[in-house]
Amino acid sequence: PNGTALNEIPYLNKFGNPKTEYTCVDCAVGFAKADNRPIKCSPCVQGTFASITGSSACTFCKPGEYAKQGSSKPSQCPLNTCAPMPGQGQCNPCDQGFFT
Repeated sequence: PNGTALNEIPYLNKFGNPKTEYTCVDCAVGFAKADNRPIKCSPCVQGTFASITGSSACTFCKPGEYAKQGSSKPSQCPLNTCAPMPGQGQCNPCDQGFFT
């Protein structure tokens, strides 16, 4: 299902034959998966984050925040920097004459 990845655990059965046990595991924080295919969860791209396990989508940062790839929460821009648009992966120095 969405927000989960297929986990494969190899083992030997009682006859010594190799087998694989399949289980679904929730995507970790900072990761998401939006479809039902049996694939791994992907890290959230810069400017987005996933704060809960089992996320099916990453959330865009608000203006004034940034997030690096695989973030579980956004960070506030440091003093005298800004991220004027949603979904920014970094903060930039304020334009001349402006400060925070």
